Amino acid sequence: CEVLTLALGSLATVSDEFVLDISHMGILSSVLDGASDSLAFKEKMIKLLSGKNRHEAEHLCREYLVSEEKKKDILSLFDICGDYKSSLEKLSPICERAVAVGAYNELSDIGNLLAECEYFDRVRIDFSVVNDMNYYSGIVFKGFIVGVYEGILSGGEYGKLMRKMGREYNALGFALYLDLLDMKDEGAARSDVDVLILYDEKSDTGALIKKRNELISEGKSVSVQRCIPERLRYREMIKI
Repeated sequence: CEVLTLALGSLATVSDEFVLDISHMGILSSVLDGASDSLAFKEKMIKLLSGKNRHEAEHLCREYLVSEEKKKDILSLFDICGDYKSSLEKLSPICERAVAVGAYNELSDIGNLLAECEYFDRVRIDFSVVNDMNYYSGIVFKGFIVGVYEGILSGGEYGKLMRKMGREYNALGFALYLDLLDMKDEGAARSDVDVLILYDEKSDTGALIKKRNELISEGKSVSVQRCIPERLRYREMIKI
């Protein structure tokens, strides 16, 4: 919590508009281990999670003969993205089935402590935040600010790396990518679109079209996507 609070303070220093997305590699590892023994499956699924590509994830589950129950749990991770409390409620039954209660309790405890932080409303749980499972072992997180199309802050627990180096220690840290901050002031002029609208299979199509037309009528350029395209520069993102 001390490191996460420092990460939030760092983001607040560089921008008034920021979010910190958190996930847990322990939960992800338990869910994927229960679905398949294939390392290739896990590596492919992690990439799909990172890109929020739920459609291809369904195909991958069928390819590797993942059971319906396990497939449902995996696909549920794609839908968990939002405020801390509601995300924990959605995550609880998945962690119980995946025997990841310890990791879930850690996420819950972190939320209870961070609730005292002035920036807690900027903290979200999002399992598209994933990192190398051979390197990271627990909490992982990524920070975003308006005007920069990728995370400017990234970190997590890397106890596995320490143990590979013969050190029985846990470790936690993050990096703030200063070179990406150069994009901040230029973001408005260099944006590909004014607004990126994200949707999924549960989205209300009517509401999606209505919002798109409203924004266009205001003179804004709009891109409607299922997941964030690589290197797309946008000023604002809306999820429907």
